Amino acid sequence: PRQPAVRVMLASWWIYCITLGAVYSGNLIAFTTVNIERLPFENLDDVAHQNGYTIGALGGSVYETWFKVSDCRRIFAYNSTDPSVLSADHSFHLRRVLKDKYIYLGDRTTLEDAARKDCRL
Repeated sequence: PRQPAVRVMLASWWIYCITLGAVYSGNLIAFTTVNIERLPFENLDDVAHQNGYTIGALGGSVYETWFKVSDCRRIFAYNSTDPSVLSADHSFHLRRVLKDKYIYLGDRTTLEDAARKDCRL
């Protein structure tokens, strides 16, 4: 093309096509590589009505008392067959989370600190 207006329009079209292709391929790559894992439960009531996971808490903590007196007695009754779920050792629970289908209920700050130290949690 010899006229400047046509050259500007053609250059604009090419820039638009290259930008559109880059954005499309970037979004496609991001969509296919990010794995969003959905938890099989969303709240404690869902946890209480499932049988696939074992639930544990620090022994002697407020969680143990809460399980005994709350509406979630079913969780405590289910877990009373395995005394290790009320172990007082924090690291025991974290190891068990990594190797089994195990839910460890504890203080948020303690669990966030553990998750910062080990990305698998």
